[in-house]
Amino acid sequence: LLKIIYTHCRPTVGQYAENQRISAVRKVYQRGVVTPMVNIEQLWAEYCAYEKSVNATLAEKLIAERNKEYQIAKRISKSLEQVTRGLNRQAVSVPPRGTAAEMKQLDMWRKYIQWEKTNPLGTEEYAYFAKRVIYAYEQALLCLGYYPDMWYEASLFQQQAAAVLAEKGDVKLAATMNTDIIQLFERAIGGLLKESQLLFFAYADYEEERMKFDNVKKIYDRLLAIETADPTLAYIQLMKFVRRTEGVQYARAIFKRARQDSRCKFHIFVASALMEYYCSKVLNFYILFNSLCLCSI
Repeated sequence: LLKIIYTHCRPTVGQYAENQRISAVRKVYQRGVVTPMVNIEQLWAEYCAYEKSVNATLAEKLIAERNKEYQIAKRISKSLEQVTRGLNRQAVSVPPRGTAAEMKQLDMWRKYIQWEKTNPLGTEEYAYFAKRVIYAYEQALLCLGYYPDMWYEASLFQQQAAAVLAEKGDVKLAATMNTDIIQLFERAIGGLLKESQLLFFAYADYEEERMKFDNVKKIYDRLLAIETADPTLAYIQLMKFVRRTEGVQYARAIFKRARQDSRCKFHIFVASALMEYYCSKVLNFYILFNSLCLCSI
C-alpha cells in the first residue's frame, strides 16, 4: 500500500513520464489484488476506481482480466483472516514468563506459519511460496524474539528453501537466501539471545555443512568467550567438530584447553573418554576416565 501511495504521488513531467507512472501504479495494484491479505476487498475497490479514473473504456477489460485471480485471493484471504484472528502483531518481544496469554499467542503464530507452509495459494513458483513463509516467520520473530526455537525453525526452513532453489537451478536466489540465513543467526546471537547455545550450535552446524570450517571455530570461540555461560557443552561440541574435521589428535588439544577452563564441569571428561574409546579403540573406558580425572587435579 505504501508503494502504491508513493507511486501515485511521484511527480512526472511530460506525457511519456505520466504513462510510465500509470503503468507502475497499475502493476502494483494488479499484484496486490491477487495476493491474499486482510481487507483485500478495499484494495480491489481502490484498483477498480483507479482504472476507471484513468480510462473508463479500458477499465472494464482490465478489471475482468484480474477478477478471477482476485476471487481466488479473496477466498484465501478469508481463510487467512480466520487463522490470524486474535494475533497480537503489536506485541513487543519480552522474555517469556509462561503465561496462558503468551502460550496462546505462540500457538497462534505457529498455526499461521503452518498455514503458509501448506501453500494455500497453490502457487507453482517455489520462490514465491518460500518468501511468504519466511515473511510469516519474520512477523512472528518481531513478537517472539526471545524464543530460540522460533529462530531455529526459521533458519531450518530457509536452509531447506535454499537447497530446493539450488536444485531448481536458481543459484542466485539460493545464494541470497544463504546470506539471509547468516544474517538471521547474527541477529539472534548478536541481539536478544546472546547466550543461546542452541542457536550457536545451529549456526556452527550450518557453516560446517557449507565446509566453512574457520567460521565454525569463530562461532564456538564467540560462545566460549561469554564469561557468564557454562562452556562445558560448547567445548564438547567443539571437540567433536575438530575430531570430525581434523582428527583425534587436534580434538585432544581442545580437551586440554577445556580442562584449563575452571568453568567446565565433569561432562567434558566423559565426552573425551567416549571419544577415545570409540575413535582410538581404548578398551578400558573406566581406567581412562579415572586417569583423565586424576590428570585434572
